[in-house]
Amino acid sequence: MTLRLLLALAFLITLSACGDNQPPQEAVEEIDSVQPETLAPPREAVFMVDKSFVKHMHLHAQQLDKLREALDNGDLWEAMTPAFWLSRHDTVTGFPSEWQPYATEMRKAAFAVESANDLETARQAAQRIVDSCNSCHVQAGVEPVQ
Repeated sequence: MTLRLLLALAFLITLSACGDNQPPQEAVEEIDSVQPETLAPPREAVFMVDKSFVKHMHLHAQQLDKLREALDNGDLWEAMTPAFWLSRHDTVTGFPSEWQPYATEMRKAAFAVESANDLETARQAAQRIVDSCNSCHVQAGVEPVQ
C-alpha cells in the first residue's frame, strides 16, 4: 500500500473510534480513487512464491546447518551427506530465473564440499554456499543466512 493510503486509512480508523463523526470527503475520495494496480503488492507477492517454495528453502537451510555442524565437528564424511543433497536435489517450482545464478553457485559449492579431500577445502566451499545463499537473500529482500 502507498503511504498516503495507509495514512488515510489510519485517519479513518481514528475518526471511527471517536463516535458518529463522518470522515472528511477528501479522505473518502482518495481511498475511492486508488486503483488496485497502483497498490504495492504484499510482501509474499513480491517473491511470487508459495508455501512449498518456502518449505523447500527451509530444507536448504536445514541441510546447510547439518553441513556446517559436521564441519565444525571436524567430520568431513558426515558433511558429505547434506552437501550431496544441496548439490543434487530437485529444483523447486516457482524459482525466479534472476535467482538461478545463486542456486547454480550453491550447487557447485556443495559439490566442492562433497569432493573435498580435507576439512579446510570443505570449509571454504561451505562458505561459498553461505555466500551464494546470502547474495540470493539480499536479491530477494529477505534476511540473510546467519
